[in-house]
Amino acid sequence: MNKLYTLLTALLCATASLTAQNITVKLNGQNIANGSTVEKYYAEDKTWDEELEDYNPGLYPEIVFSSAANGNVTAVLTSLDKSEDIGFCWGGECSMTFAANGYKATKADIAYNKKLHGEQNLEIEVIHDTPWTENYTRELELTITQKGETFTCRIILGVDPEKAASINNVASKKPVVFANNALCTNLDEPAVVTVYSITGADVLSKNVNASGAVLLNNLPKGVYLYRAKTSKKSYTGKIVLR
Repeated sequence: MNKLYTLLTALLCATASLTAQNITVKLNGQNIANGSTVEKYYAEDKTWDEELEDYNPGLYPEIVFSSAANGNVTAVLTSLDKSEDIGFCWGGECSMTFAANGYKATKADIAYNKKLHGEQNLEIEVIHDTPWTENYTRELELTITQKGETFTCRIILGVDPEKAASINNVASKKPVVFANNALCTNLDEPAVVTVYSITGADVLSKNVNASGAVLLNNLPKGVYLYRAKTSKKSYTGKIVLR
């Protein structure tokens, strides 16, 4: 009986592991880890529009969704700071995070086909009424579900010239970036990411895609070393969890 229970548990865990890998969300080409928080700051509140040949006020992060599975997708964007100026346009229709909707914008029943659709632009927009005059932030939560799999992340968008110059998290061109308690890889091929304690003990190891992320939320605060090793190269560094 114990052997049967162990076998069933292993099968369930294996199934959960497989389904948890279907949904992928990227910010500026870099994967966002499920359950993570990412920040994207801009130096100013205006974006050049090629069609209008003029500036558009607001923030327009490059956030895309893809899945390794077919099937309907439900995406919910929630304004955690209760802002009503967030637009969510996916599949040709737009919703706003109005108070009447509980500060949520929902796109549901999208017939997603992985071969036909590939990456889909989520078109999250901060439509700010008074551009170029003040610093501000918007805190959002994005939740995507498909066939029992749930992906969720927190996205902080804002205008702050100082932070825009200093924060270069998931958009970085560096091979390995530490941001928001995650190691984000931007490599030419898959790698094995290993995290070591300051004494050299192996505390975490994970296989990642060329563009992937390893969450470090379960590690105690302290100083760690890491190595991201591909078949050709090895990248190392030191990180501090606060």
